Amino acid sequence: MIFFAIFFREPPKIST
Repeated sequence: MIFFAIFFREPPKIST
């Protein structure tokens, strides 16, 4: 799951 790894790595707009 690379999508989760990239999103969890640096999610600035997803965390908002």
